[in-house]
Amino acid sequence: MNVLVFETQVSSDGIPEQLTNQDQTALEVLATEPDVTAYLEQPGVNKHEYLYPLRKLTPESILGVYGTKALVWLCANNTHGEYEQSLAKAIDTYTPYDAEQIHQAAVWEWFHRMPVVSLANVLDHHEVMSALRGGILEDIDLPRLLDATRNTDQPMSDKRMNDYALTPLHIQPGRHAMVRDTRSGRIDGWFGPGGDRFYDAWLDAPSGFGLTYKNKLQAITAVAPGNKDELVVHQLQGVQPYGYSADKGRDKSKRYSTRGLAPLTWRSLMIGATAELAQNLCKDVVVIRNGDSNLWTRQYDGELSEEVYGQTRKTGVFQPHLSISAARRTYDKPARELGFESIPKGWKLAADQIIANVIAGRRAG
Repeated sequence: MNVLVFETQVSSDGIPEQLTNQDQTALEVLATEPDVTAYLEQPGVNKHEYLYPLRKLTPESILGVYGTKALVWLCANNTHGEYEQSLAKAIDTYTPYDAEQIHQAAVWEWFHRMPVVSLANVLDHHEVMSALRGGILEDIDLPRLLDATRNTDQPMSDKRMNDYALTPLHIQPGRHAMVRDTRSGRIDGWFGPGGDRFYDAWLDAPSGFGLTYKNKLQAITAVAPGNKDELVVHQLQGVQPYGYSADKGRDKSKRYSTRGLAPLTWRSLMIGATAELAQNLCKDVVVIRNGDSNLWTRQYDGELSEEVYGQTRKTGVFQPHLSISAARRTYDKPARELGFESIPKGWKLAADQIIANVIAGRRAG
């Protein structure tokens, strides 16, 4: 049997990584597997036996011996390793994937399903994120949803309808963008000052979409892939920015109202838009997480920290931002009103039935 020769990384202190005999044996065994990632993720396999020696290899060596899927799997399982940057660069250079999207999907998966980060789940996230960035929201019939969910008998004029739009939402780039204990991240472009407003908008999944009115964010829906045919709603939230001025900064005593939501049963609209998005992603079912399982209703003990504008600050014990009763009104009540079926930790309904119910005027308050 020929001994495989691997090229190793050079550490930050300039010293090439050394493979032990055990490392070499593990890497050679792995090279005999027809599907490397399936082998690494199967029950009973200690992935760390292979993860540590793989981390020592250059991305080019991994590609040459194990292929693209193995490189992406290692990137997804090495979100805080020394060679994270070189792996990310290789993902962007040699593969059809976006390293930042792989990173955010992997971090979110790690928080939700640790200690296993499945490549299939990460790539499902990547598909949803890429589709949103690629303009899939343009295929949603927003005028039809606006007309179906208006809460007055007065028809909405074309001029006013044109003031509304759906916009993709993503978490800010960077390894510290997602806060572990809420599994949420600041929304890129909607966190911080914007004119006379200060947006404090967070996204509870790696991607989602927002409803804007006159270019101002009104409501947020965060989505993530569930099972193969499911798109899961993790967040339904209206947005009320604070006041802001350059000399005084954020004014927490002033909150702007969501004028664009006033004439709408907006949760019905956002759920209907999610159902259309699911269909366009070839997913047949929409699941809404119930209020009792919402992460913002929980208290976390211990000292937390977060990075804000490059500075780390201690935030102390994380207090619940949402009461159980409020979470149930936000998630369970709309799901029930739209005909969803109760399941453990949530509600589900076929996407085509959701659209039919919304268009028929079955509305969620």
